[in-house]
Amino acid sequence: MPNLWDLPKAVRKKIYRLHLVQDEPITYQEFKAFCGCTERDDRKLAVKRGPKKIRTEIKLMPRLLEADRKIEREASQIFFGENSFVFCTPSCMDSWVKRLWHRHLNLIRSMILDDWYCAQNRLLTYSPSYDVSFQRLGRLKSLQSLTIMMDEAAVLNVVIRRFLAMEFHSSLGYGPQINLKLLNLNGMASFRSLSGLRHLEALKFNSSITQVPKQLGTMDGGLLESIIKQEVMRPRSGKP
Repeated sequence: MPNLWDLPKAVRKKIYRLHLVQDEPITYQEFKAFCGCTERDDRKLAVKRGPKKIRTEIKLMPRLLEADRKIEREASQIFFGENSFVFCTPSCMDSWVKRLWHRHLNLIRSMILDDWYCAQNRLLTYSPSYDVSFQRLGRLKSLQSLTIMMDEAAVLNVVIRRFLAMEFHSSLGYGPQINLKLLNLNGMASFRSLSGLRHLEALKFNSSITQVPKQLGTMDGGLLESIIKQEVMRPRSGKP
């Protein structure tokens, strides 16, 4: 009797896409629902396995990928490689890392950082979680597209209000003191260490990620376009 493996690989991929590719970016909550993970399951952060009762994190994947090992190898490249995933704050990054197999995490090509630079305390108060999260992004082998939900002008205003002694005048544009403060924002050093991205975009923040605004959150002559974009889009070491 004919089965799935009698079909050409191109046809199998079309079937996978019909089931796995989503029209909107996938949030962590939507990913859990897609995998059939209940709130009760989500509270089980670890299980005990083996004679030594080693604690192992519970990993999640779409149910289609659980049907067969060969299906998992083929379809995981489509689900994780052709969808866009939403990471809300560094704590959300930890949740994704705990729930995904490392091989699946490395298949992600498109990511949205939502709600990372919205509150003043996040901008000006150092937190190692931001550095750790950006370092994890830098280790993702397939990551090519990164969208940040932020308004660069609003970020600049927060810094200006905090450091009034710099006597910043908007008519004069950026000054070296302002640049230095912006480059020392929470997690900025680790963010600038990213490399190999083909697409970086900043969009003005919207609380509803499913309605991503088209208005750019960058400023003409701002750091995102003039410095940071060139840094994170440089080739990864070992690649041309």
